[in-house]
Amino acid sequence: KARFIGAADCVMTQDPDSGWFNLGAYRSQVYDGKTVGCQITEGKHGRIHRDKYFERGENCPIVVTLGNDPSFTVAAAENLRFNQSELEYCRFLRGSPLEVIYGPITGLPFPSTAEVVLEGEITFTVKGQAPRVLKAGEFVYIPRGMPHGFRVGSVQSRKLNLYVPGAMTSYFDQLSAALQRGEADEVALAAIAEKNSVEILGPVPEGYI
Repeated sequence: KARFIGAADCVMTQDPDSGWFNLGAYRSQVYDGKTVGCQITEGKHGRIHRDKYFERGENCPIVVTLGNDPSFTVAAAENLRFNQSELEYCRFLRGSPLEVIYGPITGLPFPSTAEVVLEGEITFTVKGQAPRVLKAGEFVYIPRGMPHGFRVGSVQSRKLNLYVPGAMTSYFDQLSAALQRGEADEVALAAIAEKNSVEILGPVPEGYI
């Protein structure tokens, strides 16, 4: 029963490759004091931008504005060609440039006259759970068979793995022995992983814990 605030909103995203800004009218719903759901259906330009970020394991910067200049709202609702700027179309409708402010969090532009501006990120989730940033002394439970990875926040960071049952002992013993022999190349590590039925998924994407 959360509130829908995006019946006539403007949603700004940016292509991470070309830098092109897209403006769309996507339904938005308040979940809680800091969370808003945004429905961007498949094929929409904002969805393409979002998916590009997600494929990189990154969150997608986003700005949702309410109470906009009419030309901004009309431009957001138009189905322009891919890579065609709704900001330029907005200027065409107005007959003059639209003053914008670049958000301090996302760097995305939005109208200086907008009544309400929501600025943040579309989060990347894995199996329904958002990535977690663990602080000193915190822990996370990972069910058996679930793909997972981690990033160490600094060179001073350390982590402790607890395996129940302790079936991973042999795997880590072999890794340690390979390191001590100076044989920790990619091929050798992959062979040890395969021998112990461990699948290495590759580099951990940014934001994935």
